[in-house]
Amino acid sequence: MSSVTLSVILYAAIHSGQSCEKVFEETARTANPGTVLKAEEPYLQELAIAACQTNNPDIIWQIVQQESNFRFLIVRQNAGKRVYRGEEALQYLDRLAKGEADTNVDVGVMQLNWTYHRAGFNNSPKQMLLPAEQVDYLLDTFGDFIVRRCSERWIGCYHNPSNQRSAKRYEKLVQKRGKLLAAETIDFLEETRLSMSAEQKADLPPIRREEILEVLNQTRERPLPEKEFFSLAHFLQMGPVKIAYKQSYLSS
Repeated sequence: MSSVTLSVILYAAIHSGQSCEKVFEETARTANPGTVLKAEEPYLQELAIAACQTNNPDIIWQIVQQESNFRFLIVRQNAGKRVYRGEEALQYLDRLAKGEADTNVDVGVMQLNWTYHRAGFNNSPKQMLLPAEQVDYLLDTFGDFIVRRCSERWIGCYHNPSNQRSAKRYEKLVQKRGKLLAAETIDFLEETRLSMSAEQKADLPPIRREEILEVLNQTRERPLPEKEFFSLAHFLQMGPVKIAYKQSYLSS
């Protein structure tokens, strides 16, 4: 391949001259047009930053797309299957924090269950809602459990570690999301290059669809994502946005 990468999103970043975060955000928007509320834009940005600080942002994109279609202000009540969105979801989390609401709910973009996972978020519903906190929890805490339980089939165990049939079904659904990601990535690359000058395109490696599909197949064989080391320049560029947003939200 013209570039060494095991991520469709990173492939697109290299071949378009754009950041990983830009590719992640734009493909999320086009995969689900009209889904992300205006109030959710900071959450999408935070998720993109968190995902792109790992060596496999693809699988985070796919799990999120399967779980919530990139909806961030969302609480799903399992009894009765009621879904709260936007301000209504925030109000539900306030009641949850006070012990005044049903605890069997799935929270936020990665739809983590409050009953089972709240200790990992200091018993704070607002902390659980933050995308970066959810990604960190997957990589640092929950991931260890599901990898021990299911080894290379950890993706299925993310959904249900105790039901093998359900886990396999979920894994196949997430794989289908990978095909959607590849299609959205190809569209992103084509549209981005159309807006470039000949000189700009000359500095970029050529796009080959077969390479994108090859990368997609490779990501399916990857273990649980790991955090990558980023330079101080990258942290100074991206970090303050995430930190300021998180501090203002948690203090509200």
